[in-house]
Amino acid sequence: MPSVKRVVLVSSFNALSMLTPDPNGGVLHESNTPDESKGFAVYAASKTEAERQAWTWVRDHKPKYTFNTDLPCMTVGRIIHLEIFGSMMGWTREVVKGDPTALSVFLEQWYVDVEDVARLCAQMNWFDAVQILSQLRPKNTLILDVPVEDIWDRTDLLPRRRAEELLRTFYGLPGWISIRNSLEKGIESCE
Repeated sequence: MPSVKRVVLVSSFNALSMLTPDPNGGVLHESNTPDESKGFAVYAASKTEAERQAWTWVRDHKPKYTFNTDLPCMTVGRIIHLEIFGSMMGWTREVVKGDPTALSVFLEQWYVDVEDVARLCAQMNWFDAVQILSQLRPKNTLILDVPVEDIWDRTDLLPRRRAEELLRTFYGLPGWISIRNSLEKGIESCE
């Protein structure tokens, strides 16, 4: 179709990495993979293969449009279909209900508001997210205490600068929607 200028495949950061920091540099392979991690491994493999197939198709067919991939880590914000768990926002809703699972499974992440998904990602961690959720719902005693470890990824993501430039150029925005605004919209949409 000649009017199509760009196509973006929105996938998951799990296509690239499982984001499970190990300060001791442990080794993990099939024989010692915990059962609870196997579902995530299959999910990650499916995302990796989907992206690989898309890039193969682009290479073989040489379309006239620009093709890009967007691999957001933690998509948060308003949930439109409340009957759907909502992936990372679903886990965040569980934190508001007192479930600590997300705090141990998904450590430091890069977040993106659902409205920014096509615009890319910004960095966050659960230390900040739990503090914000506690501020947004100060009477909620189910929200857990802030995790002790405040781990941040220090990787310099060079494409992030370009993404921020695109936010300014194409959308007239000063930057990313804040993690506070994203979480606030996300928990309001499920109450």
